[in-house]
This record gives sequence, C-alpha cells and structure tokens, in this order.
Amino acid sequence: MFHDAVGYHDFEGFVLSREERTTLARDLGMNKALILRNHGLIVVGRTVAEAVNRIYNLERACEIQIAAQSGNTPLVVPAHSIQAHLGAQADAQIQLDIEQMAWEACLRLIENEGTDYRL
Repeated sequence: MFHDAVGYHDFEGFVLSREERTTLARDLGMNKALILRNHGLIVVGRTVAEAVNRIYNLERACEIQIAAQSGNTPLVVPAHSIQAHLGAQADAQIQLDIEQMAWEACLRLIENEGTDYRL
C-alpha cells in the first residue's frame, strides 16, 4: 500500500510555526504517508475513508515490523516487483470501494454506541 509513497520528517517539536508546516508539506510531497521520526505518523487520502484505512494499515505495518525485528533474524522482504504490484492494487477502484464500506461500518459501530460524535 505504501510502496514508494512514504516521506520522512525529522522531529522539530510541536507544529506551531508556519515554517514547520512548510517543511512538513515539503517532506510529505506527493506521498501517501509521512513518518515523523521519533514522533508519529501522518497520512493523507482523497476521502476520510481512504485516510482512515491508510493510518490503520500504516500503524499495523509499523507494529508488525517491530515485532518481526524483535526476533533477531533477518527480515524476508518481498521482491521489488511484488511490492510495486501490491502498491498498484492498493490504488485500484476496488480498494477504494472496500475502504468506503469499512468506513461506513466504523460509523455504524460508533452510532450504535449511542454517543453523538458529531457534536
């Protein structure tokens, strides 16, 4: 999903200045995600559904990578062609449709809790 689509940003403190907003935008570029070194993750999407799916998947990928690296064995990385293929699949319309369905399911779960999140 994030093949050749992740930028990196060195931590500069809270984003309170216009200058850092500029560097965040520069480091994000045309990527789908930005890893804030020693701080966190940012994603962008064309829709809320896409952004929610991306942040969920990026966070899980980071958790899985840390777990895999904790095993003290070399990671098996898929071939570049496989990575590119998966990246293309993540941009396909069917993926966008799945993300929208997942987002609608999340909203139903929230609404079923009875809490009005729209306030």
